[in-house]
Amino acid sequence: MADNHSENNWLEFRPRPSNGRRWTFAIGFGALILCVAPFVITSVLGELPWIVTGAFIFIGFAVSSPILVVAWLFPRMRYLIDDREIALQLEPVMDDRIRIEDIRRIRVKDELKISWLASFRFPGFSIMDVEYIDENRVRMCATAASHRIMLIDTDRKRFGITPDDEAGFLDELRRRISDPTVIEIDAE
Repeated sequence: MADNHSENNWLEFRPRPSNGRRWTFAIGFGALILCVAPFVITSVLGELPWIVTGAFIFIGFAVSSPILVVAWLFPRMRYLIDDREIALQLEPVMDDRIRIEDIRRIRVKDELKISWLASFRFPGFSIMDVEYIDENRVRMCATAASHRIMLIDTDRKRFGITPDDEAGFLDELRRRISDPTVIEIDAE
């Protein structure tokens, strides 16, 4: 459901619920443990100098910190709509803007075919640019990596989102988009 947002008459929509935050925390802590534990154990046993262990602890935190920060920020994900644009936000990591007049097509794909190229996606969570076999590069701000993704196409980019109130989100866009053929799905 949309909430009136105080600044600039934005309507706020939240993403679909998911287990993405739990998965992201688990992956972040898992990476940290995998990087650090072997070196701490061997240092305690006296087989490795503490300076080497310290270096690997630093590397472990460097690898896992971005993942853990994004997991911590996960509840801040939202989509804002006003008369001029849509804002896709996971502040301070991402704040993408889509001008309403630049939208060429909106559709929902039930399943996207994931490419295994590097990107920031986990089960139940996907942000930044993600490569898909069937859709190429998609700028994601979603609580799913491949299931039921709303795709918003512009001339420059394709965006992927997962609004919880999909029908309400589409209704708000219908009020603002002059060409009704842009939205290729019916509100449910």
